[in-house]
Amino acid sequence: MDTAIKDISVVQKTGKLSRKLSILVLFIFLSVVAGSVIYHFVSKQVIEDTRRIIKKNDRNNKLAEISARIAVLGVMGDELITKGDEQILEAVTAESNMLMNEINRYIETEQSEGYLHAKKNDEIKSMLKARENLNELMRFIWAAYERKDAAAMDAYHKKVMYYLIEIDKNFLEIKRVHDEYIAGFQSSLSHRLSNLMKLYLLLIIGGAVCIGVLRYLLKKFVEDPIAVLASATTRFAEGKLDERISITSDDELGMLARSFNTMAESIQERETRLATCCNDVEKLVECRTRELHDALNKLKSTQTELIESEKRSTVGQIAAGVTHTIRNPLNSISINLQLINKCLNVGKIDTEEMKNYVETLLGEVKRINHLVEEFVRSSRTPAPNMIKGNIMELLKASVDFVREEARAKGVSMILKSDGNIPDIYFDFGQMKDVFLNVIRNGIQAIKNGKGYVEISVSPIFEPGSQTKNHIAIHISDDGCGIRAEDMSKIFTPFFTTKSDGIGLGLVNSQQIVLAHGGNITCQSTAGSGTTFSIILPCE
Repeated sequence: MDTAIKDISVVQKTGKLSRKLSILVLFIFLSVVAGSVIYHFVSKQVIEDTRRIIKKNDRNNKLAEISARIAVLGVMGDELITKGDEQILEAVTAESNMLMNEINRYIETEQSEGYLHAKKNDEIKSMLKARENLNELMRFIWAAYERKDAAAMDAYHKKVMYYLIEIDKNFLEIKRVHDEYIAGFQSSLSHRLSNLMKLYLLLIIGGAVCIGVLRYLLKKFVEDPIAVLASATTRFAEGKLDERISITSDDELGMLARSFNTMAESIQERETRLATCCNDVEKLVECRTRELHDALNKLKSTQTELIESEKRSTVGQIAAGVTHTIRNPLNSISINLQLINKCLNVGKIDTEEMKNYVETLLGEVKRINHLVEEFVRSSRTPAPNMIKGNIMELLKASVDFVREEARAKGVSMILKSDGNIPDIYFDFGQMKDVFLNVIRNGIQAIKNGKGYVEISVSPIFEPGSQTKNHIAIHISDDGCGIRAEDMSKIFTPFFTTKSDGIGLGLVNSQQIVLAHGGNITCQSTAGSGTTFSIILPCE
């Protein structure tokens, strides 16, 4: 553990592998950035040269357009001199003004650009001469128009041709300057495009070299050591505990290999100790197994004795319960027999009195017989005869059976249902005993002569569906209730709080409900009434 912590601390302090990779990635990044900056700068110059060439070509086209319009203007001037039409004069004047404006704008544009060709002044001078020649041409045309000298038409034609030729020479000079300018920039553009292509190829080659170097370094310093470590780990997992890794570097992967060797040595040492301990454990297990076997035999013997003791105790409890319950009727029988014997001894026999004694004896015998029947029933409850029927009809019959008894005590009987109650399977006789027993307990729990017993029936649905899977019957009263300390004993045989009870009614009811696959529970508060809940399955 201390060795592993030490290796981790060393890795945190060195970080050699991460520094190597970081430096290499930084170098590649800076190379890409530098190449991108140079590429951007050269591309920008190429775009600027191209833009200037396009601009000069546009100006050449503009000069050609102006030259053609001046030639047309010369033809219109000749026609004006020949015909002397005022409409032609207006057209010539408008065209000359537009041409003059075009030349002026051209000159202003050339003068505002300070980065143009070195012979820009020659270009501007030629354009100024062309403007001057155009002015001279227009003055000559107007002068000829005013004189209207038909004899001198040949001289006029020659003069117009002279000015047109001079203007054309001026434009040719400007075109020559433009051509030199374009040729220079075309040469520069070709050179820069060549440099741009060389830079592009250099970046591709440099990127390929950087990728190759990075791939080689990753393989040498990362992939190969990891592959060796993975292979050693696999062999070690297969059980070759003497597997070790040769350490060839002092970086993080070297530290990892050293940690693997340390771990392998520690595990191999522990396996050796475990093999030694296994033999000792096997011997100890054999010894403990024999001891457990002996203890198990003793436990079985003790369990048998406990079962027999429990049986004897249970029989004793039952006998005590039966004895306690039968004692009162036996005492009554004994007292009445003594009274009959006394009457017989004294010879005074009162028929009516003797009849009362006999009726009392018969009642106590009947009581003892009822006790024996209840006892036998509680010990041998027969299996229910399940028949599908309507539980509401059985409850109505049970309520009708005890209605007179309840009315005599001033108890109201209430029967209600919640929803459509489906038919279920039950034993009619057994379930009637259950209902009568619980309902009578509720009637007897009402001491003040006024109260109620309410029976409510409702279906219970499966969670998340509309399927009815159980029926709930709640039998409630507002009687004296059950004390908290007696709640855990109400289903115990022979436990009762009634003076004339034997404590088997609820025991029998619970056995019947459980045999039907249901459950019976009780909720009660002393002085506030009691509710018995009987849950029966629909199927």
